[in-house]
Amino acid sequence: MLKVAAGAMADANLPLRDERPQMGVIIGLEFDFEATNFHQRWNLSNSVKTWEKRHQLKLSENQEKSWLKSLKEESGPPLSHTRTLGA
Repeated sequence: MLKVAAGAMADANLPLRDERPQMGVIIGLEFDFEATNFHQRWNLSNSVKTWEKRHQLKLSENQEKSWLKSLKEESGPPLSHTRTLGA
């Protein structure tokens, strides 16, 4: 972003080192909407706890972990760095 700002200032023929208290910059960043597909997967840990309480399920820790793992696998692949590169 600093390079972009410096480039904009150079394009406007503004020296880089002068103080400009009335000058500002707005930087916009947009979230990749494809990442929202992973929200369900991310929230499953909370959901499993809620479902256990609501339906009074008596699951052991291993059963809960196994169920959560299965639900996550069925929800789709995890978000990884290779899925976000270039987004």
